[in-house]
Amino acid sequence: MEPDHTSALPHIAEIAKNATMIYTPKASEMQKSFYDVSLREKTIDDLEELSLGKMTLKFVHAKFLHWPETMMTYLVEDEILFSCDAFGAFGALNGNVFDDEIDLRMVEMESRRYLSAIITTYFPFVQRAIKKVVDLGIGIKIVAPSHGPVYRKDPMWIISRFDKWTSKELEKRVTIVYGSMYGHNQRVAFLLKKELQNLGVEVKTINISYTDLSVVVTETVRAGVIVLGTPTYDAHPFPFIWHFMTEMSGKRFQRRPIALFGNYGWQGGGLERVEALVQEMKCPVIQPIVRVKARPTEEDLEQIRQLAKAISKELK
Repeated sequence: MEPDHTSALPHIAEIAKNATMIYTPKASEMQKSFYDVSLREKTIDDLEELSLGKMTLKFVHAKFLHWPETMMTYLVEDEILFSCDAFGAFGALNGNVFDDEIDLRMVEMESRRYLSAIITTYFPFVQRAIKKVVDLGIGIKIVAPSHGPVYRKDPMWIISRFDKWTSKELEKRVTIVYGSMYGHNQRVAFLLKKELQNLGVEVKTINISYTDLSVVVTETVRAGVIVLGTPTYDAHPFPFIWHFMTEMSGKRFQRRPIALFGNYGWQGGGLERVEALVQEMKCPVIQPIVRVKARPTEEDLEQIRQLAKAISKELK
């Protein structure tokens, strides 16, 4: 019943007055809240089938993918899975609809961003839905999501990726997310990146001031270790870092070790608040926490080396 799927419903009801709305019991409640159209309705039980004469529809409830009333529809005779938001992607298709008509490199990037930005909270429900469909033992010739391309050449291409991207096993890599006002904190981020690379660790740095939040989430949600670097701003964390951390908390990122560094001019305070929120999220904090006053000193450089070694050890 999400409005990006159903906003045309009142107009359809004016044109097709004899139509019947078919949806889950939860969707029935929501339809009345969003639209309250006067069409007939039929609520469908999980795995219920509906004969259309020569064709048969099987309905598969897919709760919280990513709304509570979501269901997928399987066209039995043609083996087509209409998967709603599951297996979706961002991006304009420019007139092409099928997977064999477009560059799948773009689709892979945009489907991962779609999954990370929208469905991070519901990764366990993706796993359950995939298992549920597999356990049905049905053939799947085509996967047709509500967003992104239709997969007719290789429908398992997108299913296998969603399975991998939502698994509990995190990737053995590091993402450093930092903010910097005068360049000092960026210097710390680059020094840490260099030390990690010297240890053979795969690492990516993200300057949060110049990166869309959906990209930040995508690059961190599967990282085995997240490193957060914040300058102090009016005795508080850098605003964009704080915003990202509330996103991590709200989307219930899987717990994993988090490393911290920060920069301040005189008193500090920003890094302490970041540490408190990390502890509230019940993520272990990798030691040492690197606190740099203005530019990094030789003592700070040694702390950065020690932090890199500790991060590398966490990924073993």
